[in-house]
Amino acid sequence: MVTLVALFAANAAISCLESTFGLFMEHEFHLSPGMVGLMYMPGAVASVLAAKFSGILGNKYGRWKVVMLGMVIQGSFFAMAPKNEWGVLITSIIGLSVGMGLVDGCAPALLAQLSELRHGSTGVIYTLQTVAIQLGFVTGSIFGSAVMQYAGFRMMGFALGGFFGAVLSAAPVQP
Repeated sequence: MVTLVALFAANAAISCLESTFGLFMEHEFHLSPGMVGLMYMPGAVASVLAAKFSGILGNKYGRWKVVMLGMVIQGSFFAMAPKNEWGVLITSIIGLSVGMGLVDGCAPALLAQLSELRHGSTGVIYTLQTVAIQLGFVTGSIFGSAVMQYAGFRMMGFALGGFFGAVLSAAPVQP
């Protein structure tokens, strides 16, 4: 269950970013839509690399630890400020993406492992995984847009950092 919550939280946070980042970049830095699209490239590369290495790390140190590390990284980089400086912004995007890659790379295998241990099969767990991810994307877009509209992009980052802190503080030490 905690792994599903981690998937929900990680995808909700990324959805918040994706639904608000373009507008923030156009208003704050006066970038064209094409340039905003290019801003996603460092994050995409970092996420793919982190997902690739998460399997190796998960096998060596434990999948649960890698998922929690990914959550800590995502929360920390969301809360990083000030977002109106290029270095901080690019570092935040790369850090968020590394965290997301670690969660996405280890969570499915962890879910399968836990399901097999506790229930003897893995059939329904992938349906639950898909539901957690999709609910995260829907909830994140709605929440992110509302917070950005009323409080701004920087406050959304602080709110998401706090959200990750709350999720992590509620998580048990082991799955």
